[in-house]
Amino acid sequence: MKILLPLVGMFIVVGCIAIDSKRNSIDLDQNDQVSIVDFIDSVSIVLLETNDKSLIGDLSKIIPYNNRYYILDMRLQAIFCFENNGKFLFKIDQRGRGPEEYSYLADFNIDPYNNEIMLLVPFGEILYFNLDGHFLSKVSLPSKTKAYNEVYALNAAELLFISLSEYQAVYYSKKNNTIINEIFPNEIPSYFSATDRSFTYNRNIYFNSILTNEVINMSDSKQEVAYYWDFGKKNNTSKQISIFHDFLKQQEKNRSKSLYLKDLIGEGKKLNYFIYSSYETNRYRIALLEYKNAIHTVIVDKKDDRNYVFAKTIEGIQFFFTNLHNESVFLYDSDIGQSFYAKNILSQKQLKAIETHNNDNDNPFLIIYNLKR
Repeated sequence: MKILLPLVGMFIVVGCIAIDSKRNSIDLDQNDQVSIVDFIDSVSIVLLETNDKSLIGDLSKIIPYNNRYYILDMRLQAIFCFENNGKFLFKIDQRGRGPEEYSYLADFNIDPYNNEIMLLVPFGEILYFNLDGHFLSKVSLPSKTKAYNEVYALNAAELLFISLSEYQAVYYSKKNNTIINEIFPNEIPSYFSATDRSFTYNRNIYFNSILTNEVINMSDSKQEVAYYWDFGKKNNTSKQISIFHDFLKQQEKNRSKSLYLKDLIGEGKKLNYFIYSSYETNRYRIALLEYKNAIHTVIVDKKDDRNYVFAKTIEGIQFFFTNLHNESVFLYDSDIGQSFYAKNILSQKQLKAIETHNNDNDNPFLIIYNLKR
């Protein structure tokens, strides 16, 4: 996987890395031989219905909710909704400048407290739709924040925005239409951001403060650290982080060409590793990171406090946890081959469905790994 630095979001805090003393450190070199069935109870294949109204250009984000799949297509700037069996239900495609329209979508999410779809315009607007796709309202957000890039419902009355503006996290009151708190000053080079660094677990919103290995509970009023990733002697030191930060600033000042992150990570390089993202379920804590020129998955089984580190499973599956909701990992396949599934773990019915899928004309099919609980 080649990832250009300007495309990688991060929140940099220069300082010492605190370690959770209740958990043994994880050895990034242990290279476990694991099977996909070690972590899942089952795998599901869902073919998304394809017709003139439901044709997806780019499956950018998926949220399962109330036996439905809500999908953001960034290319088409639209929201699609399917039943959990793949049947198409409706599409929200209201681009424009009218009172019920949006000029550009940066993100969307489901508000589980009010059962609403939230569509976010980065320039300072949010549109609310009911779960059946009917327009409810459009609100202009405070101009104090110049960029609104991700949205999460903290409760029935408050939202959390992740921003590319002066502060990376912005708390907002729906009742008063006001900003009630701004945290994490954005003091890092402008091409870095905090987007794609958050996840939801038990209705709490968590933020990955990557270079310090912290996972922060953003639903907590004090933003307490929920836990740390501890890689023992391989932990990036405060000196490494400081040097890396200064290097990035110099790159920006000199307007240098983009660098591949893998060229800066590894033994004898700027950092020992780089965490892209992490997630949590009732049983597992999961991290995805760059280490020794490869993408590694780290899984902590909270049931027996056992750690796993691997680049691929023995079936050849690379776990890219980009859409983990509740206890399931949602992936999609249109032209990626078999990097996300293995034939030996699928039923004959599932294999037949994949074989008959037409990558050129059909909507992508969903691959859903239902994790052990």
